[in-house]
Amino acid sequence: MTAGSSSGIETTVGSSEEAPQPGKKVDQFASEVTSTGFLLLLGNIVSTIVLALVTIVVARALGPDSYGLYSLILLTPTYLAFAIDLGLPTSLAHFSAKVYEDPDKDMTGRFASTAVTAGIALGVFTTIGALLFSSFISNVVISRPGTEALVAWSSVILAPQVVFNLLSQFFPSVRRPGYSAAINVIQGLVKAVVQLSLVLLSYSVAGAIIGNVAGSIVASLVGIVLLAVKVKPKRLIDIDFDLLKKMLLYGLPFYICTFMYQTQIQYEGVLMGELSTNAQIGNYKTASNYMFILSMTVAPLNSTFVPAFSRYDPKKDREVLESIFREGVRYASFVTLPLAAAVIALSGDGVYALFGNEYAQAPLYLALLAIHYIFSPIGGNVLANSFNGLGKSYYVLAINGVWAVLFMLFARPVMLWAGLPGMIVLFTASWVPAVFVGLAIAKLKFGMGIDLSWSIRIYIATAIATLFTWALVNYFPLGKGWPNLALGGTVFVVLILTLFPLLRVLDSRDLDRLEGSLSRSGPFQPALAALIRYERALISASSPRWPQNKSATW
Repeated sequence: MTAGSSSGIETTVGSSEEAPQPGKKVDQFASEVTSTGFLLLLGNIVSTIVLALVTIVVARALGPDSYGLYSLILLTPTYLAFAIDLGLPTSLAHFSAKVYEDPDKDMTGRFASTAVTAGIALGVFTTIGALLFSSFISNVVISRPGTEALVAWSSVILAPQVVFNLLSQFFPSVRRPGYSAAINVIQGLVKAVVQLSLVLLSYSVAGAIIGNVAGSIVASLVGIVLLAVKVKPKRLIDIDFDLLKKMLLYGLPFYICTFMYQTQIQYEGVLMGELSTNAQIGNYKTASNYMFILSMTVAPLNSTFVPAFSRYDPKKDREVLESIFREGVRYASFVTLPLAAAVIALSGDGVYALFGNEYAQAPLYLALLAIHYIFSPIGGNVLANSFNGLGKSYYVLAINGVWAVLFMLFARPVMLWAGLPGMIVLFTASWVPAVFVGLAIAKLKFGMGIDLSWSIRIYIATAIATLFTWALVNYFPLGKGWPNLALGGTVFVVLILTLFPLLRVLDSRDLDRLEGSLSRSGPFQPALAALIRYERALISASSPRWPQNKSATW
């Protein structure tokens, strides 16, 4: 089979006689997502735990006012890091996955060295520009005069962060997800050590910024070493302008999408800087840090789905795409939806346990932010990745265009009318129509749709667990903060693990694929094996009530 792309690259990965059957392809896709995603998720969990502990100490040491200032200053370099990547991370993952099976392994290295070299150059030039315009950024963009030096320090992150983003996407596409997990953990550990040391030594906001920069620098350097030693490109720093052109053309629609999204975030930050106090922004940032946990469950999907979909032809593998899209929605939802629901149910106790009463507005912000993730069972977290993997990034442009236009149109009047909570709600509300536009495109162009009956079942199971947990901690509390978190968290997990198999949200196929990944789970293997036995027992008990292979799709 010849897998082509709109950029003109074609890579022979096998003859038509040897092509696996559709069912086998679906199993291969599911196994790849399960095993690769599991390794990435473990790395992200470790990194997230480290960063969460640091965030607690830093936020408490700085207080809402200084923590809000720190968050505002990081807005511009974060925006610029995405604005200058030109879609290269997604392009690199796409083409690397396509050429990885090619006998000419050097092609993979050439793509990687070209992308990394371009990323370094873009980062260095943009850093110089940010240093020259630090006064403008301080006085106009974030409306905080006198912070020029802090803005200048924060801009140093640009080149290493672009390289980090590139390599985080690249390693899973060449079947080395452990390297991506490793640099994520290293970034978190270095950031933790430097930030904690400097903040506790009374370097305040400057110390927090320097720690953030240091984490990206060290992680990107380690990533480059892994690239040089394990992938072994002929020349580590080199640009093949033909390959760069192909990547830029492929990634242009995705880049425009990312640019629009980051522009939304930047515009949100500008409005907050203009219409909110540092303390309110500090509360919002605290809530956003909790949502970082949810984003870490989505990140492995981004790194896994793009290369996985890249291996299929939209015309020849239409039947396979229909199946793997549904499987992708399932795997994206198993963790993301319950986590979002748990955050909503336990937001008050979660913030109080870690930050006390000082961040009083954060629980409301946190619950509102978590709503954004409850749309996973209708394809919210899979649509963009599937389109990008198939080389149809312009459809992602359509989705993000709808979202960006709606948000930018109503952001200022909503902010003036309902404040920061209103803008958080608008951010999600303007995204919902975009998701349905994406679903319509997926169905009409590729025959890909969601399993509607399964989506309803997972919503029912999660809603029962969420409402029961919320009622328990609010009407029968053990104590505000950690006691309620322990009670509510335990009850919620038990309910989810029980209701999912009983309502056939989870089935034997999912457990079979998870078991196939246990060999890589190390110390987690005994606990996961016991959990799988429990789930199988419940599936067996519920089997007579649920007919097999009957589902409504949309």
